[in-house]
Amino acid sequence: MLTIRPVAIVVRAVLACLAFAAPCHAQLLSATRATDSVDAPRSADHPSLRDGKWLIAAGALSLAAATDAHLSAFMRDHQRPALDRLANAVDPFGRAGVLVPVLAASVVATRLAAPRRISDATIRIALAYAVADGIESVLKPVVGRHRPSDGGGPWRFHPLSGNADWHSTPSAHTVHAVTLATALALESHTSWVAAPAYTAAALVAVQRVYTGAHWGSDVVASAALAVVTAAATDRFLRRHGLRGVLPPAQPAAGSGSDAAVTPPRAHIAVMGGRIAVGWDF
Repeated sequence: MLTIRPVAIVVRAVLACLAFAAPCHAQLLSATRATDSVDAPRSADHPSLRDGKWLIAAGALSLAAATDAHLSAFMRDHQRPALDRLANAVDPFGRAGVLVPVLAASVVATRLAAPRRISDATIRIALAYAVADGIESVLKPVVGRHRPSDGGGPWRFHPLSGNADWHSTPSAHTVHAVTLATALALESHTSWVAAPAYTAAALVAVQRVYTGAHWGSDVVASAALAVVTAAATDRFLRRHGLRGVLPPAQPAAGSGSDAAVTPPRAHIAVMGGRIAVGWDF
């Protein structure tokens, strides 16, 4: 019978993932919107490269790496039939075999029937996914980290191995889900899209650890990689476009960081041994 404790742990894990992703995305969202302005600063001088939010990402990755073995064992010991069914239901949200056909169909459909701005936004989202997926596919064999599924330790590496058991870092599911969440948030400029998109991505990240496919630090590093890649791809395409396919984005009057919608912010606190997470919209 499913107990409350494992469910509560999964919910807290999802909220913790959201609390990590939100400030990283918020800073990159502001940076990307600033590039829509004619007077936007060069990316090398942009505050996103020196802001303290990067310390949050580094701290989250360090914490995840330090607790990899314990978290994996905990998830393995608390697997339940109900959570297994939830994990199976979440899996398609990060699976390339599902996402690629959906993206391809969306690009074709919007190109044929939607306004040009919707079509261009769909192409930018699809290209962000393609770039992130390409980077992730190269890094997997290069890093060569063993998956936790066999119950072994987290620090086993065999670079350039062709065996999928050594392709733990990064997590493809997490990269896919977080890239799409970030790209959707950047295109929509609204918390009503960003919040559910990141919630779905966080569920995918937790599912990868729960099923033993990846370590906790795998999904944290993958989320950071996805946010950075999606934002960088969006900036590039808005500035330069893609010859014959996508024109550069024309800045709207009054656009820029001052006119940007405030992105969602998350805050996390530890009180009496419990983790409290809140959102400001």
